[in-house]
Amino acid sequence: MSKPLFDAVMAHKNMGDVSFHTPGHKGNAWELDELFSSKCDLTELCYTDELFMPTGVIAEAEGKATNFFKSKATLFSAGGCSLCIQAMLRIVCKKEGAKIIAGRNIHRSAVNAMMLLNIKPVWIVAKQQKDEPFLPGRITAQDVRTALEKHRDADAVYITTPDYYGCISDVSGISSVCHEFGVPLLVDRAHGAHLPFISETSQIISGADMYADSAHKTMPVFTGGAFLNIYNETYIKQAKNAMALFASTSPSYPVMCSLDFAREWLEDNGINAWESTALKVKSLKEVAKDKGFTVPNGICDPTRLTIGTAKLGLDGTKLAKYFESKRIFPEYSDKAHVVFIITPFNTNNELELLRSEIFNLDVKQNSFTPKNNEFILPKEACSLREALFAEKERINTENSVGKIVGEILCPCPPGVPVVMPGEIISNHAVFTLLEYGITEVEVVYGM
Repeated sequence: MSKPLFDAVMAHKNMGDVSFHTPGHKGNAWELDELFSSKCDLTELCYTDELFMPTGVIAEAEGKATNFFKSKATLFSAGGCSLCIQAMLRIVCKKEGAKIIAGRNIHRSAVNAMMLLNIKPVWIVAKQQKDEPFLPGRITAQDVRTALEKHRDADAVYITTPDYYGCISDVSGISSVCHEFGVPLLVDRAHGAHLPFISETSQIISGADMYADSAHKTMPVFTGGAFLNIYNETYIKQAKNAMALFASTSPSYPVMCSLDFAREWLEDNGINAWESTALKVKSLKEVAKDKGFTVPNGICDPTRLTIGTAKLGLDGTKLAKYFESKRIFPEYSDKAHVVFIITPFNTNNELELLRSEIFNLDVKQNSFTPKNNEFILPKEACSLREALFAEKERINTENSVGKIVGEILCPCPPGVPVVMPGEIISNHAVFTLLEYGITEVEVVYGM
């Protein structure tokens, strides 16, 4: 007899691997261990409160989080950042066919919500920088202004920042433009819940009306734990109902308790811990640059280590395999990068191991040149919702040029769709999908 999933997790636990990936606790937040007990896995009782109609301890815990985050309301999610994203879109879209100005580097959970809510997205495609040809680029305040001037009937602006590589868009500047046009700014801050606690990034990341913060990615929170941070009181009354529309009626109490723990930890240690981590990562970045690697320019997450390999002619995915052979597991890699998520719960010994492996790499100039696969916005043939409910068939990706896609074609990580439902698959899209190993696609039948 065997328990395949359970056995695999236990085997991984016993290997002694070093985590530079999510979740943020890294298995080193010992205070959370008590919550692994089955006795802590409770349900909504008279003394444990009810998540979507809280009047007791959950209301008290969320109130403490609200005070700490200096928000108008901070709400718990045991359904991950996805639930917070879905709720934000539901809150601001009050009519059928609402229009959202959205950055194209969007997570599939937002696209799913747009399909279900019949939201019409108007895409903003970030421009790649000449000195960073393999990074997706940042959305600017001018990008948003241009879109809003053209679409004055937009109901909201939605952006995702930081991106998977740690690059940060100017939320503060974008929010000023949005409020000038009288529309709310929603931010998927899944990878940046910690950024308000670092002096280098606290201002540029501020100003949005609502944030979806995936606490488990960088905080001492169990997977699935997130905060919905609301800074515009207009949206508070609708928030719980919007979350309940998409959420399970049986939220995980260990996950919610870990959110409560994380808030207390942030109050007691958070700012010092994150500032200290930023200094340690700065040192790692210097070691990487001394070896000939690149790191992103501009405003970036000071605690995320993204090593650019293209300058040295190295394939990032192969370098990631090398790190894994040393029991060091990065969060993500592609042909031009290796990404490490570093938090205060990575020990000094773990950071020293990573520093040592980078320092001792036998780096030579190689001939590998990753393709600069700059994103090209596909043509739209029908709406997201029309594609969702259309009859579909599955075909080989290589035979799909000119077809209307019927699913979100989205390698995860980084979770950014290459082609959206309702869009026409181009030669460029086929190349990108095959690069990610997507060999079959679902297309709208007969079109």
